[in-house]
Amino acid sequence: MIRPKTWVTNYDADLNLQTADEISFINCALSPFVNAVFPVGPHFRKSGYLTALEGYPMTKTDIKIYTTIGSENFDLLVFEVKCPQSTSEDDLFMLSVKLQLTLNRLIKNGVTEPVVYGVMVYDYECSFYRMSLTSSRIYTMMRIRTCTLPKDYENLHRVGHILPCFLQLRELVNRMRQSLVHRLIG
Repeated sequence: MIRPKTWVTNYDADLNLQTADEISFINCALSPFVNAVFPVGPHFRKSGYLTALEGYPMTKTDIKIYTTIGSENFDLLVFEVKCPQSTSEDDLFMLSVKLQLTLNRLIKNGVTEPVVYGVMVYDYECSFYRMSLTSSRIYTMMRIRTCTLPKDYENLHRVGHILPCFLQLRELVNRMRQSLVHRLIG
């Protein structure tokens, strides 16, 4: 649940999200939604800023949601974030590469028809993506939803649109997690 106190702290006048660095932007603008919708527990685990993808120690992501099956961790959702002051424009490509690596690892572990998800946050715009393997070596990445994060107190009315987007994403990721458990454990 997103608590009003969290919003007051995150949108305090002392912090200007327009000029915040990437870590501050993630913590204040994005994390309240991620933490509310993907609580850490038996089904989902979350790794923070610049965590390596499972099986690819040199490939880092801003946030990832993963699950543990037996003694193995499997990435299910990858976030790439560019704060408002960023000038980089290649993160959608980087997101697609990270999703391909995640799919490849699932295939190596015997998963048939895997699906993974990614979120690209550029400025305040969140785009939600789904990637699957349509045939041998043909990856399909589709944008499935978009929303705009609040910039300040005056934009908090957007929460009514943002939460359903994140809740739909959680449902999709949870379905993949359940399918993964079923395929790997039986």
